[in-house]
Amino acid sequence: MPWLHDLAALDLHPLLPAGSLAGPAMRALRRAASLHSGLVNDPYSADREALTGYPNAVLIIEQSTRCTAGGG
Repeated sequence: MPWLHDLAALDLHPLLPAGSLAGPAMRALRRAASLHSGLVNDPYSADREALTGYPNAVLIIEQSTRCTAGGG
């Protein structure tokens, strides 16, 4: 979802100089925000994605630890 954060950054143009928006700190911040969005969504979409076979952080952890999200 990095494109979503790039779109949101358009609102920052009046507030920040163009050089800071393209800098490494802002790229790292957009990447962190994208990862956070995905990880927050994973517990909610785990059941649906298990049916489709789509990789999901919750499902990957369950498989690697042989535990369930319910703690079993």
